[in-house]
Amino acid sequence: MAIATPLNRTKQAKSIIAAAAQRFTTARSEMQPVAASYPNVLMLLSEQIEQSLDIETPESACGGLIEDLGFKIIIPDSLKNSEPSSATLSLEALSQLDPDLVIIEGYNSDVDSPVDDPIEQQVKGVRQQWEGSAIAQSLPASKDNRVYFTTTYLCHALLGPIGTDIFLDQLQQQFQPIKNQET
Repeated sequence: MAIATPLNRTKQAKSIIAAAAQRFTTARSEMQPVAASYPNVLMLLSEQIEQSLDIETPESACGGLIEDLGFKIIIPDSLKNSEPSSATLSLEALSQLDPDLVIIEGYNSDVDSPVDDPIEQQVKGVRQQWEGSAIAQSLPASKDNRVYFTTTYLCHALLGPIGTDIFLDQLQQQFQPIKNQET
């Protein structure tokens, strides 16, 4: 509203905000069966999982969004009394956690030219690394094909209704196979 008011666009801004809230409510309702069956989510960010693996907490925008959908973001016990929005985690520490679902926000800083599928370009490397890691593959969520990949940019750089809509649409599409199992 801060920008809409001086531009005399408060009515349009209110309409956009209301529509975004309705889309979120619909998405939460549609994801409820998945959240009920698989409530514990480990949300990670990485470009190179062997070098840097950050964990989202409920205090981050992305972690908070997942919790608002009805899931619970899990974090190591060592982070439970602190309030960082993310923290670095070793790959070996993953074995101490038991998530029902893993969401990995990948990114690729080596972007030289436009590509047909920018989301795939952002997650391809981290997906390959995850699939090639014995530690990552030892998690029950990996064994049960409940690891999902998205780009960091949707939730961290494209804040607001557009980024949230794309992020939620992508999650709904990826969760569809397990949602179908629950219905």
